[in-house]
Amino acid sequence: MIYPNIIQYLYESPVKWVLLFLHWIMFSLPLIITLMTNDLSILVMINMLLFMILTINIIYQNCPVTI
Repeated sequence: MIYPNIIQYLYESPVKWVLLFLHWIMFSLPLIITLMTNDLSILVMINMLLFMILTINIIYQNCPVTI
């Protein structure tokens, strides 16, 4: 029964909802921008942002939003 534990974990503190929302934004916003644009400079900037997030994740062994 993993679902009740996740629900209880999220309801323990409102900060966890904010972190969940920030993770969702960090994933969906670059994806939406990438799909909606055809400008090369914007695509390069999104690529640099995603590369930076991945690099920080590898270095610190944790998500950049939660550290």
